[in-house]
Amino acid sequence: MTETSLSQAAALVARARATEDSEVVAELIAQVRGLYQAQPSPALAQSLAEAYFLLPGLDESPRNVQVALAEISALYARHRTAEIALWLAQTWVIVLLGAATAAETLPAVRQLQRLFQSHPTAEQADCLGYGLLLHTVELADSAHFAAPLAQLRDLHRRYPSPAQALHLARALGNYCKTDSAEEDAIIAELEALLQAHPTPDLAAQLAVNLLLFFVRRGTPAERAAPLARVTELAARFEHPTIAGLRDRMAAILASSHPGAGA
Repeated sequence: MTETSLSQAAALVARARATEDSEVVAELIAQVRGLYQAQPSPALAQSLAEAYFLLPGLDESPRNVQVALAEISALYARHRTAEIALWLAQTWVIVLLGAATAAETLPAVRQLQRLFQSHPTAEQADCLGYGLLLHTVELADSAHFAAPLAQLRDLHRRYPSPAQALHLARALGNYCKTDSAEEDAIIAELEALLQAHPTPDLAAQLAVNLLLFFVRRGTPAERAAPLARVTELAARFEHPTIAGLRDRMAAILASSHPGAGA
């Protein structure tokens, strides 16, 4: 009976994933919910959590996000499994994507931190890392970066994946926009991340920071090194952002210092 119910639930969730009709999805969720209510096992709860997670994917309206968050939270409170915790964490990430201020992002980040403390898996770490990155997007005061950057560095130390490195690198880039005092140290840290994870996306983030370094310098000699490094990155990694930044920096140098070597 349980295996039959699980197969039925999996088939219903697959059908829900395959359609963009919100009414059909709502009906399929109701059917999965019926299976769960008849046999409230952790496995069926996981299927129901996955089904509810599809709601914001169809329409990220506040109502759909809140319904998914409430229903998946209730399932997690009852069963406390790592699988449901991951659906809940991904729902909190959707909440973060819709937030507009640091005050709005902070409660969601705290929820992700609690989930990670209960389930310290690589998948939860990735959700937390992304959540911390989204939080830094909304920070305007450089003094507020210390805690999220420290946690992102710790996550990368514990789970040294390219994804975690990119979360950290992009957060460092956000910090660099608010404060140039540690610019040299940040570029050195980005270089170390790129050496550990030589991916085009990390190279692009380094190039973005080198552009900031470049525009904050006033003489051709000061600007030569960051332009040369971005040129090296463009030759090594196929990424439209890097090539575009190289051309932009060269144009700036040529226009502000004619004859300096465009």
